[in-house]
Amino acid sequence: MRSEHKRSATRAHEGFSLIAVLVVAVIGMALIGITFYIYESSTGIASLSMQRSQEYNVLQDAIERGKSQLIQLCNNLDPVPRWYHLHTGGAKITAPDMLVIEDGELTDSVRMGGVTGEIKVEIFDAGYSIADVDTATLTDVELMPPSLNITGAANDAIGAYLVRATLTLGNEVKRMESTVFQRNLSTGGAGLEAGGGEDGGGNINP
Repeated sequence: MRSEHKRSATRAHEGFSLIAVLVVAVIGMALIGITFYIYESSTGIASLSMQRSQEYNVLQDAIERGKSQLIQLCNNLDPVPRWYHLHTGGAKITAPDMLVIEDGELTDSVRMGGVTGEIKVEIFDAGYSIADVDTATLTDVELMPPSLNITGAANDAIGAYLVRATLTLGNEVKRMESTVFQRNLSTGGAGLEAGGGEDGGGNINP
């Protein structure tokens, strides 16, 4: 009887040990899964943050190239370039691209995150007045630069401009904008940057 009881106790102890081992193994596997999940999540967040930083740098560099182009254009032209220099005969503004000044568009290819896209810079004449706009047929209203015409009259001595950089990667589009007042520096005037930032408000616009 003692021998039989001893064997039963041994089997019970072995069974308990096996269950304990299985429980520990299951918990260990769960902890490993959690660790991998945390690692993948943190890696994904870091990767996204890096991509956003790269996008910001590309847009900011494009804005600076646009400003440099604007200074060159204003120095080479007297009076400064205006939208109506390209649209004479009392033309009305029916689309934002009508406000892009002559030689005021730059495009280049860019590759980020394994995706090839495009970075485009547009220099808009923001010195237009609301009376210049055909509101009945105006398209792409959300892309119209704000009117910075303070006097309400045409001014060829100093121009108010919006420099816009647009980054297109696949289906994603990001924009950054900066407003600049610029005159012909060769005549002794000075340019004045009125404001800027991403999308005119401090954030990259998706």
